Amino acid sequence: MQEKLQTLPRELLALPLIDLKDISYRYAEDGPVADVDALRGLSFGVDSGEFVCIRGPSGAGKSTLLRIVGCLDRPSGGTYLLGGVNVCDLDRDGLARVRLQKIGFVFQDFQLLDSADVRRNVELPATYLNVAAEERRMRAKQVLAQVGIADKLDRLPNELSGGEQQRVGIARALINTPQIILADEPTGALDSANSEAILTILEQAASRGHAVVVVTHDAKVAGRAHRVVEMADGKVVDVRSTAPRVSTTTPPKAHNAARRSLWHHSTLGAISLGLRGGGIRTAVMTLTSILGVALVITLMGMSRGVFGGVTGAVADMGAGRITVTGTEFRLVGAPEEGKFEAVDKVDLTLRDAELIESRIGNVRKAFPRLSRALDIRRRDKIIESVMVAAQSEPMPRSIVDVPWPVAKGAGLTPEDSDLARQVAVIGPTVNDKLFESKEDPIGAFIQVGDLPFEIKGVLGPNPVPTSIFDAGRSTPRSDEELAALKEYLGTAVFVPFGTAAQTLFGTETVNEIVVEVVDAARLDETAGTIRDLIVRTHGRGGVNVAVNATLADAYVNLTGISMTTLVGVAIVALLSTGLVVMSATSLSVDARKQEVGLRVAFGARNADIVVQFLGEALLVLLAGGAVGIGLGYVAGPYLSSLLDMPFSGKAWFAGAGLGCAAVTGLAAGTFPAWRAARIRPAAWLAPR
Repeated sequence: MQEKLQTLPRELLALPLIDLKDISYRYAEDGPVADVDALRGLSFGVDSGEFVCIRGPSGAGKSTLLRIVGCLDRPSGGTYLLGGVNVCDLDRDGLARVRLQKIGFVFQDFQLLDSADVRRNVELPATYLNVAAEERRMRAKQVLAQVGIADKLDRLPNELSGGEQQRVGIARALINTPQIILADEPTGALDSANSEAILTILEQAASRGHAVVVVTHDAKVAGRAHRVVEMADGKVVDVRSTAPRVSTTTPPKAHNAARRSLWHHSTLGAISLGLRGGGIRTAVMTLTSILGVALVITLMGMSRGVFGGVTGAVADMGAGRITVTGTEFRLVGAPEEGKFEAVDKVDLTLRDAELIESRIGNVRKAFPRLSRALDIRRRDKIIESVMVAAQSEPMPRSIVDVPWPVAKGAGLTPEDSDLARQVAVIGPTVNDKLFESKEDPIGAFIQVGDLPFEIKGVLGPNPVPTSIFDAGRSTPRSDEELAALKEYLGTAVFVPFGTAAQTLFGTETVNEIVVEVVDAARLDETAGTIRDLIVRTHGRGGVNVAVNATLADAYVNLTGISMTTLVGVAIVALLSTGLVVMSATSLSVDARKQEVGLRVAFGARNADIVVQFLGEALLVLLAGGAVGIGLGYVAGPYLSSLLDMPFSGKAWFAGAGLGCAAVTGLAAGTFPAWRAARIRPAAWLAPR
């Protein structure tokens, strides 16, 4: 395409630069008239270095002709050769390339970007060329010097007079050294002095080889042109020469006709300029992204805290645990009778626990359990047949395998077990029976079996509700029965596992092994693997591997619900954010049609416009999202405390928040960006 536009066959060199042949243009119009013929079989040409004025009454088709010459509209019929190339055959990007390389526009009401200074306004067409920023600045200074306002480089448009703004518009049209300059009523909004100055600049451009085509009603402009083309009813009705040409027919040489890539450094500049000029729209988008991401982190943290507490409680009850015992049972009689008998037995040892932990991948930890019924004494007080348990886990566990917290003093530690210390944690019933109400048991000694143990801590009430023992009862328990049950549940003593195995019980044979798994969804698979390992190790059956399937299923389901809830919360929050961002971006497109039209007129492709608007939405959401992450981690715990809810914030929430913000930005910006790219720039040749 590049070579096609720059290299002409020898036989076409004699053709005019602009060659229109039998051009027609028809468009649909609402109302009783279905179609309007704006141009009807129009033909004429313009050479390099020629200053041509197009005149005619309103509705004659002058502006339509200018749009077609400027490749902003396609003719309905006929042929348009620009430098020997039929531009009617080019697609949208091909036409954008022609505008970028060969055409510069000057508008009656200047069409400058209010948020950009003079230099950036002049550089606008050059931003779509593959040139460095320093070279663009140098070109801007050169063309501003040509039009006589080099000292206004850093001014904003509203700080300039009308004549100065039009000079900026001409400098912008000249910066890419186009072959053609098209001007629609360039002096229509100026006084006589400024009009004279603008005409002089256009004459100088023609003398340097630019083809200058001006649409005007001003007779002074017609008097300065080389030729005047009179139009009426979409046709050329008269062509006359008014002044001799003094320039060569050689068009000016472009600085650099290579188009930049979509990801050129100037793209970020266009994005930054769009955001700075957005004002309240940019502020709304940024604030929305901040609040959206903060809301995501807050709600995800609260949801995870709530579900974490529930799933943690279910896990503590044995959802992710397997119990291995050394006795194998079989059902005797009918299933509804629930009778079992032992058929085989093996002695489980500490070695079995070590093998389970080291050889089975889904095992997090294997805890051997050892317990005996022993008498407990203190002075003249005795409690017979107290269940003394060797604690191998971080916390004591109750009769249904849930953690039993220490209410007073301290719990047992791994060091206590390693050093076989004779220390103990006692249940509340043991404490009540061996000590007076005002007596502090911490540091006191009790006799466990035949050995003295120092009391290190006292457990709180047993976490198992008494109602768990009422399954199948038709009548509620009496107060006396409840008191006896609570007393029974609180009668326990825990000692370090190492002390029990080495000293108190003197055995490595354990009652059972409790296995904590990594993935509760693989509980049954892991249980089967453990059974196979024990059978191979002992060379016989006699092992029972049990899981609480109900709790395991509940844990898996709750985990799935928790993740679904987290994702759902994030989606809802980000969808609301995305809708606001999409609305703000759409408003931005509607408010910036002038800018979009100018960019397309000066050579921007659809993809350039899409990338700009997507980049703006993405940058705002990422910047706002970064602030929102910090706000979420601060506001989340505070809000949770006010609502008396747990908050569990994770580091990955930040990455998820930013990632979701980026996806939301792209999704929310796509439709408005596409709309922006489809804006027809032709309408912006007319005065606003």
